[in-house]
Amino acid sequence: MQIIKNKISFGALTGLICLLLLTLVSLFKHYTAPPQNDVLKSIPAKRATIADTAFGKDIDPPSALGIAIAKGASLGDLPESLAGTDVDGELSMDAQGNLVINLGLRGVFDYFLATIGEEDLPEIRARIAYYLKQHLSPAATKQAWEVLNAYMDYKLELDNKEQHDGSYAGMRDSLAMQRALRISILGPSLATAFYQAEDEYSEFAMHQAEIAADPSLTAQEKQQLADSLLEGISQTNRHLIQPDKQPLQVERNIEQWREQGMTDTQIFEYREQQLGADAAGRLAALDQQRDRWQKRYTDYRQQTADIRNSGLSGTDQSAAIEQLRRQRFEPGELKRVSVLDRMAGEHLQ
Repeated sequence: MQIIKNKISFGALTGLICLLLLTLVSLFKHYTAPPQNDVLKSIPAKRATIADTAFGKDIDPPSALGIAIAKGASLGDLPESLAGTDVDGELSMDAQGNLVINLGLRGVFDYFLATIGEEDLPEIRARIAYYLKQHLSPAATKQAWEVLNAYMDYKLELDNKEQHDGSYAGMRDSLAMQRALRISILGPSLATAFYQAEDEYSEFAMHQAEIAADPSLTAQEKQQLADSLLEGISQTNRHLIQPDKQPLQVERNIEQWREQGMTDTQIFEYREQQLGADAAGRLAALDQQRDRWQKRYTDYRQQTADIRNSGLSGTDQSAAIEQLRRQRFEPGELKRVSVLDRMAGEHLQ
């Protein structure tokens, strides 16, 4: 197998239990996807969707791919939030030059899609198309383009769904909705290739959180039930999900040492010593992802301050800030932005 590797990928989790994330830093790398031919065949028939028509209606995928590649080649430097970063994920091909569909491919897509708000969707798709063409064979490029269209259809549809209310029942309903949506848009094989490990962990994390929050259980009973959860985890992933407080303590130490001037290199070396090279690489990728988010939010806050000082009426200021939010952030990020704005004393008037 030929592998074109850029950086160890970080699979996006559901975000249900943030602290548990650090115990799973090496889970996704070890998942083996179904054969790529089965995955491609399982994608539902092409539909007239937002992703399909981003370059115009009634354009078949090969023609749209050619247009996207040409556009991507002309775009120039990456958006500011990606400046100086490496592409997350990896692109893989088999000996015949066909695409290997795995979580590394999803990581590449997510790396570019993180710039939504800085660039329009057609531009992001064009950058992805050009990147695929640079690193894959012609056949694998077309295959990856087909997967990208399906993946973006899913992401766009998911953004239109209401978020859960934070309750365990709401989170379970949300997970069930997402799984059904994946099957209908991605097909069963692609949904499995991109999300099986994540789904397995989500179930594990949900059960573990419910046990921890149950006031009727003693500490010993909670521990016994938590231990029994591992019996439902596949043998492939079980050893990667063993409850472990070490990653949490490592991150607490790093948080303190950052304030004392610990460098990124020193942080990586410490994590590598304590958690292993694979976990250290994934946590470094997570740091990079967080830094990009923080930079986007900081830029947004500066633009918000400019609006507040612009002399516009209160109503016009609120409208301008709301428009800015929707330009800079994905629909799924708006709730987080609103919470951060409230914490900073910013609200729409």
